[in-house]
Amino acid sequence: MATRVGFIGLGQQGRPMAINLSEDGFDLMVHDVRAELVAELVTMGAKGARSPAKVGAQAELVAVIVLNILGAAEGMALVAALGIEPRVLQGAIRTCRAQSLIADNWADYRPGSHGAVVFHKDLTIALEAADELGLSMPGAALVRDLIPRLMG
Repeated sequence: MATRVGFIGLGQQGRPMAINLSEDGFDLMVHDVRAELVAELVTMGAKGARSPAKVGAQAELVAVIVLNILGAAEGMALVAALGIEPRVLQGAIRTCRAQSLIADNWADYRPGSHGAVVFHKDLTIALEAADELGLSMPGAALVRDLIPRLMG
């Protein structure tokens, strides 16, 4: 019997990862706020869920993939401050199973208006899931609320 895996977040990073899991034969249940992305994975054999809580209730393992733009920018700044060429980190990320479009362009990442919109959306998804589960995430809520002033 295949491992029951739950996957929340089917954006630029999560979608390719979920497709890999589906192709590898995992019993996959997915959720995203965009129904068309869930529908696409359902055509590939995944089960769709209407809420993150349903994913959590059905899965043995759950992956929550929401883009952390602030973390990416800070991570790349740290790599540069350590004297490591950002493309070295990008190459390491690109070769792992979690490879995605985000990883392909990691070294060229610059926060901007589009990134702020995506980051805000992803934090909102994570906070909605946490709220359904009764989990407080004040740090994520603070970052989500500051995005318009920090990156907009």
